[in-house]
Amino acid sequence: MYDDVFDNEFGVHRTHDREKICVLAFEPNPAHRQRHQDLATAYARQGWRYRAFYAAVRGGSWESRGHDKLVFYRNDGHANNDWGFSVGTMHSEKAHIEKIEVATIDITQFVMKHVAHASTRPRRVLMKMDIEGSEYAVLPHMLANNAFRYIDAITAEFHHWSRGFLFIKGTLHISQVESIEFSNIFSYLLKAVYNTTFRTVDDESFLFDGKKFPI
Repeated sequence: MYDDVFDNEFGVHRTHDREKICVLAFEPNPAHRQRHQDLATAYARQGWRYRAFYAAVRGGSWESRGHDKLVFYRNDGHANNDWGFSVGTMHSEKAHIEKIEVATIDITQFVMKHVAHASTRPRRVLMKMDIEGSEYAVLPHMLANNAFRYIDAITAEFHHWSRGFLFIKGTLHISQVESIEFSNIFSYLLKAVYNTTFRTVDDESFLFDGKKFPI
C-alpha cells in the first residue's frame, strides 16, 4: 500500500536518483532496533541513504517537562509485532506489562534544524506517522511552530481510544471526542494554511510482504 504513496510523491522511477533520496526513521521500541540496523546496512550497499534514530518523537519540552526521556509500556509480551508498545497501559489484569524508558526527540526542532535550515533544502518531504496516540501532542506542537511549512505531505494513523489520552504526566487529558474532532479538521487545516497534503494510512504490510533485503 505504501508503495502507492511513494509513487505519488516521488514518482515510479525514484530509485534512478537514489543519491537524491534519504529516509530518516524514528523507533522507540528496542525490540525493532536490529531490523533497522539490517535495513541501513542493506540499503547502504545499494547507495540508498537510510538513518534510524532509536528514540520516540515528542511535541516539545512542555510534553516531557524538560526531560528527554519517556516511559513506554510493552503491554502484550511482544504479541502482534508489539502493537501494544505505547505510553499507556492496558486496563486488564491479564495484560503482560513491561516498563521501558526511552530517549525522545523533539520532532519540531528536528524539522526546523535539518529541513528548514539544511544547507541544501530538500525538494520534497514526506512524513509517515504512527505513534499510538501521541499524535495529539506532537501534531499541535508542529502546527504551532510552522513545521508543516517544510513538509509537503504526511500520512498518519489517528487513534481514538475510548478512555482518551493523558499527557504531561497525567495532568492533561484529551477525550475521545476531542481526538475525533482534531482528526476531522486536521487535513483541512494543513491544506488551507500550508498546502500540505494529508492521507490517513495504517500500513504494516512491509513487515509481511515476503521481500528480502536487497543484496
